[in-house]
Amino acid sequence: MAVNPVQGLREPAPSTANPLGLAGLGLDANSDGIIDTSLLPTGSDPSVMFDVTSADDAEGLIDGVAALTVKGATGRLGVGTASPSDELTVGGASNVYAGVTMTGSGVAGGFVIEDATQEWRLIKGTGGSLSLRDVTAGSIDRILVNPGASGTGLLKSGTATTVMAWNASGVNVGVAATTPTSGRAFQVTTTAHGSGSVYVADADGTLHSPWDGDGTSPNISLGAADDLRLWHDGSNSYTYSYTGSMFAGTNNSASYFFITNNTTRGKWDSGGAFVVGSGTVQSGAKIDFQTTGQAHAMYVADADGTLHSPWDGSSGSPNIAVGASDDFKLYHDGTNNILLGASGQNTYLRSTAANCYVEALTSGSVVIRTGGGNTFTALDTGAVQISGISAAPTGSAGRLYYNSVANTLHLHDGTAWRTVTVT
Repeated sequence: MAVNPVQGLREPAPSTANPLGLAGLGLDANSDGIIDTSLLPTGSDPSVMFDVTSADDAEGLIDGVAALTVKGATGRLGVGTASPSDELTVGGASNVYAGVTMTGSGVAGGFVIEDATQEWRLIKGTGGSLSLRDVTAGSIDRILVNPGASGTGLLKSGTATTVMAWNASGVNVGVAATTPTSGRAFQVTTTAHGSGSVYVADADGTLHSPWDGDGTSPNISLGAADDLRLWHDGSNSYTYSYTGSMFAGTNNSASYFFITNNTTRGKWDSGGAFVVGSGTVQSGAKIDFQTTGQAHAMYVADADGTLHSPWDGSSGSPNIAVGASDDFKLYHDGTNNILLGASGQNTYLRSTAANCYVEALTSGSVVIRTGGGNTFTALDTGAVQISGISAAPTGSAGRLYYNSVANTLHLHDGTAWRTVTVT
């Protein structure tokens, strides 16, 4: 039997000519299975009817248009279509809205998705919260979301441990934290260092690792085998390469700076020169030493490797000073070149320790020594002393030598050495 909602009448079994038996009720004059509205009692609503066809399909019609169809041969259900292509087919719209109201909680309520081994329930809980509940594992809410201004949320692991949580605004997210700390956009809690082992500040986006590390447990580690490690041990900061060489620099036309106490102390200039200081590199320099007193105190030329000290010095500010107390000084004063030894100290110009060329003695005398050990001494009294010559050297006209053994003075006249007799 089919049911016709019109006037609440129950119809007889359908026939081939009249599927709903409406003719027998005097409601279908042309036997097409559709109510003739002219035959309905006054005030009746003919807009809704149900049609069972000879193919055992069932259709719900609204104003003659298929609204709900059940295909008898396949069991498929169509909403808004008379030809459902799947078990449930919704036609006539690109979006489908279904309002479903369910009551109960725990294993007694919710929208159930299950198979032979696992049961899940989508549940609207207290205060309007929504949870995805793992009923099989003991009714654990793997995902829990609260609505509105209190829209916090949780994700839980297989052991019911919270693996992620977020606050109402969604700004603060915590990994392994039931409640993320205010002011932290993202924080990670670990067994070793507790809440906020690593976090990102909400205000400025800074990445924090707020604990003291070491080479074994660094604050930051990069590489497959912790090859690059960065840490602060409570007093000092470290950057170590544990595998391979360590490279630091720029990959553009900019310079690489060295900074201490927030002040530039040096840089690799973009042209390849190394600068000790913060000024512009000396033209042509490969190494440029800059000081407060001198913009380019000393530099090494790139073209020939020459060491330059391009400024005029003095005894108080020499170009080069050597010794614990600047005992030996070399400078150019703008006019002359000066070698200056400290008072009370001899000054030597030597090729080897035993083969001296010039000795400036503290007595005021100057000794010139040849490679053969012969000496010429200009004494501080003004006298000249020659020693170390015992045989006549190769001579030519005008040459003079003193035989320190024979205590004789000789002059070469162009032919031979002649002894000079002093009377």
